[in-house]
Amino acid sequence: MDLNTYIADVASSKSAPGGGSVIPLTGALGTALGCMVLEITKEKVKEADLDRIDHILSQGHAYIDQLKDLSQKDAEVSGKMFAQYALPRETEEEKARRTAAIQEALLGATEVPLQVMETSLKAMRLLEEIAEIGRKSVLADVEVGVQHLYTALQCAKYNVLENVKLIKDEEKAQAYQDRADQALQGSEEVKTAVLAAVDDRRK
Repeated sequence: MDLNTYIADVASSKSAPGGGSVIPLTGALGTALGCMVLEITKEKVKEADLDRIDHILSQGHAYIDQLKDLSQKDAEVSGKMFAQYALPRETEEEKARRTAAIQEALLGATEVPLQVMETSLKAMRLLEEIAEIGRKSVLADVEVGVQHLYTALQCAKYNVLENVKLIKDEEKAQAYQDRADQALQGSEEVKTAVLAAVDDRRK
């Protein structure tokens, strides 16, 4: 799907793609900006550590691919969950089957945004390295990139928390909550570190 079609679909009355699909793409773009900074650094900085840059680039492109995949997966798990809500519930047996199906679908619909949070945090840590070695003239793109990733992580949180409230298995719900809290805490620390590193390089 091309970009114009995708945006038109998001802007339509369709249930998907929605926010859960848009969020990981925001993170993918943030990561891509970090990769761009490294590519420019390879070309323009004679003393650049090419082995280190290539290693970081490899990781960055892996995160971009993961986030793009998660965008597609979100549309899939969302569609599956909506389908379970449409199941018949006339008899007690149907109600029980529908409830079980919804609970199962909720787990997948929670796992995807959690993976978006965790992958975005990994990519943010990558940008912390990029802030240290990237060409000074393009460090603003590191700032934009880390803010994109931070936004993706924070927005994915909304879907996680919304779903956690609906999961009846308290142990699983708490495990999801704990993972989300861990990612949130890490994102604040890493974002601050990235922005501070860029500021230090500008002095």
